Amino acid sequence: MQVGWMGCTEGQLSADELNSLIAHAHRRIEQLEKQLTEQQTSEQQRVNVALSQLREENRSLAEERLAREKEQMHAELEMLKRQWVSSICCRLGCLHC
Repeated sequence: MQVGWMGCTEGQLSADELNSLIAHAHRRIEQLEKQLTEQQTSEQQRVNVALSQLREENRSLAEERLAREKEQMHAELEMLKRQWVSSICCRLGCLHC
């Protein structure tokens, strides 16, 4: 004979012992479900924080890139403006060429 739960031989658990075992299993299941829910909530919060940080980094990088491109375009426009003025002055015989 094999000795089972609570030292009883196999097949000899009383109804009370079986009910106790089932109640214990249910409590453990509830405990594990609660832990899982807490972990899922915590993980979702971490994901949300990470996404917020990523969005902010992307926004910041986009603003920096836009500022650099704007600066480059402004410098190019100024250069073209100087070339155009110089070209006009030379055609008109200005003394500033």
